Amino acid sequence: MNDSPLEVVAELILLLSIILIAAKIGGEISERYLKIPPVLGELVAGILISPFLLGGIHWFGGGAVFELPLGETQGLPVEPQLFFVAQVAAVILLFEAGLETDRQQFMKYVRPATAVAAGGVVLPFAMGFGATIMLGFASLESIQAMLPALFVGSIMTATSVGITARVLADIRRLDSPEGVTVLAGAVIDDVLGIIILAVIVGIAEGDEVTAGSIGFVFLKAVGFWLGLMIIGSLVSGYISRA
Repeated sequence: MNDSPLEVVAELILLLSIILIAAKIGGEISERYLKIPPVLGELVAGILISPFLLGGIHWFGGGAVFELPLGETQGLPVEPQLFFVAQVAAVILLFEAGLETDRQQFMKYVRPATAVAAGGVVLPFAMGFGATIMLGFASLESIQAMLPALFVGSIMTATSVGITARVLADIRRLDSPEGVTVLAGAVIDDVLGIIILAVIVGIAEGDEVTAGSIGFVFLKAVGFWLGLMIIGSLVSGYISRA
């Protein structure tokens, strides 16, 4: 039997309240006592109350606070309503970071940011790949035998632009030269990560991976980013004059 809209809204408000309270407590502990950016404490609080830890426990004989969805929504980490709110919040966070970033300064530090991104891709990929091989989950006998190590390495290259922006905002360094360099590096890191993952998925599916296919993925990622920057530059002028 489906829940009524009122029950769905009430449950969503309850879950958001739990998340906000836990995040606030974690952030305060990090900032006041550990002297680190509050976002790190908020992340730890989110991990603790997730469906995979405390949030998945059936307290006092009742249901879990954060049940893993089943049926059509199986695969989502939380209920679809809460997942939607989380996605909107992530978009707002990135949008706010974009508003506070100087485009000219961003382009000025592209070269050092590229070096930062390259280091942030090569080193984590090598560590993830090597650790998977050493632990015996993959081998160097063939490409197919290396796939688990390749996937782990590609996962290790991922950088959260949202978290990076939030940490820089918390320490008020978002518009500083080093802040812009780190943020630009995170963006470039994501583009490189997409290319690496596309190549590995192509290998796993048995498709032929060519320089042309890699270049096409790169052009799509960079083209999408440049397109958004151009549109944003054109639209921002009209919005500021409105």
